[in-house]
Amino acid sequence: MALLDVVFLYFDLPYVTVTATLLIPLLLLYILLNDDNIANPPAKLFFYGGLFLAFLGDVCQLVIQNQLFFISSLVAFMLMNICYSIAFYNLNRKGLKRPFPFLLTSLLLLIMAYVFLQILGDRVAGGYRFPLIMYMSTLIAMTALVINAANS
Repeated sequence: MALLDVVFLYFDLPYVTVTATLLIPLLLLYILLNDDNIANPPAKLFFYGGLFLAFLGDVCQLVIQNQLFFISSLVAFMLMNICYSIAFYNLNRKGLKRPFPFLLTSLLLLIMAYVFLQILGDRVAGGYRFPLIMYMSTLIAMTALVINAANS
């Protein structure tokens, strides 16, 4: 399905709305069918909720092209990042016992986000500057928690 989506994107075919929105539900269906113990550990429920929010964000972003649905997709993706952050934090039983990789990752991503916003500038970002900062903050938190979980 992902390869088909890439082909449709390359040739700018309208079927991309179908293939792009089906990726997450198919992944979620595959995971749920192969998971014998869905709610154990409880953090998996947050992960599944994040997948659902990713699907919702894709639908809002791809199906209707206007400002309301763009903001809705941004909110859905932010909530997805928060769900993933909770899941990765809870999957790591040690917590933040080794804070150096977490803090280093956070610092590097903050610097990258700042540089990105400077390159983008006020003219391009406009009224989306604050929502973009909020989205990048949740993305940075999730990525740092993934690094922390992988490092433990």
